[in-house]
Amino acid sequence: MKKFFMLIAVAIGVVFGVQAQESGFGVRASMNLSTINNKYDGKDGSRSDYEADFKNRVGFNIGLIYDYGFTENFYIQPGLYFTTRGGKIDETKMVDGEKWNLNYLQLPILASYRFTLTDNIKLHINAGPYVAVGLGGKMKFEADGEKYDIKAFGTSKGGDYDDEWDYYASGWDDEDDYYDEEGSEKGGLKRFDAGLTLGAGVSVNKFYIGLSYDLGLANIAEKKEWPDMKIRNRNFSIGVGYNF
Repeated sequence: MKKFFMLIAVAIGVVFGVQAQESGFGVRASMNLSTINNKYDGKDGSRSDYEADFKNRVGFNIGLIYDYGFTENFYIQPGLYFTTRGGKIDETKMVDGEKWNLNYLQLPILASYRFTLTDNIKLHINAGPYVAVGLGGKMKFEADGEKYDIKAFGTSKGGDYDDEWDYYASGWDDEDDYYDEEGSEKGGLKRFDAGLTLGAGVSVNKFYIGLSYDLGLANIAEKKEWPDMKIRNRNFSIGVGYNF
């Protein structure tokens, strides 16, 4: 048994020895094309009455990564990013236009396999989970000629609607019933998000260029203000980086 544990210790030492030679920090910056996936699960009305057709919103992310090398080809790559999310809606029956601008602190942990193409060029295939926390954001929209600008995360102090989308269906006439006070309006989104990141890229010496797609799996809709709705983030990005 002692020999078994000694063998494990030696193996761990070898792994960390390789890691120390093959690992390092890097910086990344990307352009985002994000949107919102929303689905209605209720029984009243059709999906088209409640689901919105979100278009892409242009944003960005910037952050740090750490390459943890287990072998010459296999790495674990945690990162920490400031990233934007959201989407926009054209004119609908309910609103004249709407934009969701969401900001997150995101932590991905990716498994990365590198194929050596030449001595200086490698192809990267990346995949793994991410978690994120909403730092802040706004929902901006127009309805009946009026402009609205509310905080995206959290729930409003007043107006506990149980019926689907009464907030919109009210025609904005019972605004005083919905809000306790001016400035307390909230968009009804949860701050926590989680999902999967898939990506690929190419490194040339210390420089990196790549594509990635974030598939949000967590429902970020607060049930109080979005009953029978599921809202998830989606994001495509193209970016560059430098490894130290």
